Amino acid sequence: MLQIEQTFIDFLLEHQERHNRTYHFLILMNSIMNAAKRIQHYYLTGALRENLGLAGSVNVQGEEVMKMDEIANELVKHYLQRSGRVIHAVGEEEEEIIPMNVGGGRYFVYYDPMDGSSNVPHNLPIGFLFGVAKRNLEGPEDMHLRAGRECIASGMFVIPTGTFTIALRQAGCWRFHIDETFNFVKPTRMVLPDNKKSWELINQGLFMAQIKNSVPRSFWPPRIFQTPFQERIHHGNQPIGSVQSSFDHSEIMGHDDFKKFF
Repeated sequence: MLQIEQTFIDFLLEHQERHNRTYHFLILMNSIMNAAKRIQHYYLTGALRENLGLAGSVNVQGEEVMKMDEIANELVKHYLQRSGRVIHAVGEEEEEIIPMNVGGGRYFVYYDPMDGSSNVPHNLPIGFLFGVAKRNLEGPEDMHLRAGRECIASGMFVIPTGTFTIALRQAGCWRFHIDETFNFVKPTRMVLPDNKKSWELINQGLFMAQIKNSVPRSFWPPRIFQTPFQERIHHGNQPIGSVQSSFDHSEIMGHDDFKKFF
């Protein structure tokens, strides 16, 4: 029997209509989805197009910029602008806030177009991370930097693996997979185990940095020091190259790189 999987856009449309909401957020997410698909395409064809090397410049963090960094950043800016729903966008590769539809937009978007640039020369996965916050619709808007708890959505595309995880404020966390038609399909609800003692969502890079800075061992659960890293992947800690599949690492939660704008 033919099985037709539900796409992300159909999933989101159903959610918006169920709660009697407008389609503004749907239009924005469609643009973000299009940007992710194009980044996926350029990454998969990068070797043929000679786009996997260095661009010859340095970004605002003092890091060498890859050609794919520039391509991904331009793609995201293009599709956010085309949506007509974004007031300001803030990108990790940008020195300034990016004004878009300042007078008529509804959302602020914070994004890292390509997290894990060092993976590119090795054909390892990279991530496109984003967070979305809504403007004040009940009074004057002061354009302040939104904290993570103010975001109505945050997500991560893992490229070229083809997985997309999104956390929606009122709908929980869901994961989708890309199919042969470049649509993200098959919504799967992501939940944490009921037993909180089993949670070990540790960002390995952050963990090592904390240890280096002499955070007391008493701060960490004893099993963190007792269990070899290769065994901890069974607890949900497996890294994706240098990209961690955890929202705590992403810029959407108020990363210091973005605080320079405010």
